[in-house]
Amino acid sequence: MSEENTTPNSDKNPETKTPESASVDLTKDLQQMTQTAQRALADLTNFKQQVAKERQLMGQMAQLKVLEMFFPVIDSFNLAIRQTPENITNDNWYKGIENIYKMLNKITTDMGLLPIPNDQLDSNLHEVISTIPGEKDTIIETLEQGYLLGEKVIRPSKVVVGSGE
Repeated sequence: MSEENTTPNSDKNPETKTPESASVDLTKDLQQMTQTAQRALADLTNFKQQVAKERQLMGQMAQLKVLEMFFPVIDSFNLAIRQTPENITNDNWYKGIENIYKMLNKITTDMGLLPIPNDQLDSNLHEVISTIPGEKDTIIETLEQGYLLGEKVIRPSKVVVGSGE
């Protein structure tokens, strides 16, 4: 008989592994499977977060499209109210028009659309259309109201500013 065949702990034949070596192999397999499962769970979590962000972005884009369709209507109301003769501002029909305008503004505000304040010139918020004599860089007139959706500029305000002359 040769010594190879008589050694009880011989690993030459995979079918004759010792319980200790089988346990080590199973432990390694378990660790590998655990790591694979953890990576898969992490990938799933990342995927869910990405889908949620994309869904939110798509909702915001749809909301923006709807709000942009209101701009011409709001601009027309702003122009009509600015140019209303003083002698008819107490008429009931004019007050009805003002109420409709207020309802429209409430709807757009509830959707997150906010008018840009036009008290101080800011190149990130305002587009200067022209300058006229007046205090330098002071907004004299707002030609077209600008809007923010959250902190994002949707449309800059178009303004006339003083030239400093």
